[in-house]
Amino acid sequence: LTMTELYLSNSEVYQMSWKVAPEKASQEIIFTSSNPEIVSVSKDGLLTAVGVGEATITMVSKVNQEVTKEVNVIVESVNPADIETKKEVSITIEEEYQIIWQVTRKGASQEVEFESSNNSILEVDEEGCIKPKKIGKAFVYVTSKEDSSIRERITVEVTKVLVEEIQVFISEISLSLGESADLSYKVLPEDANQEVDFVYDDTALLIENNKVTALKAGTFLIDI
Repeated sequence: LTMTELYLSNSEVYQMSWKVAPEKASQEIIFTSSNPEIVSVSKDGLLTAVGVGEATITMVSKVNQEVTKEVNVIVESVNPADIETKKEVSITIEEEYQIIWQVTRKGASQEVEFESSNNSILEVDEEGCIKPKKIGKAFVYVTSKEDSSIRERITVEVTKVLVEEIQVFISEISLSLGESADLSYKVLPEDANQEVDFVYDDTALLIENNKVTALKAGTFLIDI
């Protein structure tokens, strides 16, 4: 969990997500709220904003109570019509996104400030251009320069570059029993994740480190 602060509107529900390192460690967590009258939390990490104010959500590993994390949750009153903008955005690690907004409160200035909840995942400049830094999820807060009570939150998910194609350079391999050969392929575009899974008959073939070894005679297919 990378976030340390979270803004919610009153009555909003939010599902916490987390990962305990290392990956093989127990992922079971105990959640507590410092102020359940402001934010309640279920045993599965589902937050419910029940009042305006602040509360601290504490996460403790069930198997090692020295492993903890705290998130400060600020619950604000609902002003849904004050700023109109896209509430959820998904972009890849390679692209930027320009926020488009309109302050709808009558007589209010259109000048706003932008703030990222986690600059290690994404940054946002003074013009509202979101620049991703790494894969993950963060929030961008849009706040009126004239009146800080005019505020909106955008949920931004930064994803990997989408895989468009797997290019296979050798479509047929002939092997003797016990013989090995390299599997030659490329994932496109080149800046996409190059990790792949192989689907094959593991009683007939062995695939390790992109090498295939023949274990028995016959003709077999490998799906990448």
